[in-house]
Amino acid sequence: MGTKKFSDAGRSGLADVVKQLQGDHAERLRWSRGKQICEISPDNGARSIKVTFSLYASDDLPDDGHSASLHAYPLGKGALSGAKDAELYFECTSPELKGSVERPARILGHLSYWKAPEDTRATHDANLTVLHSISLAVAKELKCEKNADLPSEPKLTPKD
Repeated sequence: MGTKKFSDAGRSGLADVVKQLQGDHAERLRWSRGKQICEISPDNGARSIKVTFSLYASDDLPDDGHSASLHAYPLGKGALSGAKDAELYFECTSPELKGSVERPARILGHLSYWKAPEDTRATHDANLTVLHSISLAVAKELKCEKNADLPSEPKLTPKD
């Protein structure tokens, strides 16, 4: 991004996302619009990276027919990463999510760039590492059983 200093957006992103996911799940929504947890922008004002979370429908899980610009990773219920974005799908059963024992919350984390960096394996891994870290924080804040089966460190070996 060409800078070593970033500005704080000053929002309660994690708390807001958790509250939105709890409300959407309580309403028994199959999927929901994304709620932004953070935006990472250099001090020069350029927009760079945005991370959002939403509920997803069971048929939204990535399959072998995903975009050629994305690569599948064995993480959560499914994960894709490329130069311009990354997606991480996971399920959460928690006392913080009413009815999740019978119907786990299906949560999608999405990281996207305003302007994509170089398309390299290192970029794909970095995008998924950032998204995994934030997803794990969401899972912990929601008190998901077994942290929604997200490991403490992501496995960064693409399946394709």
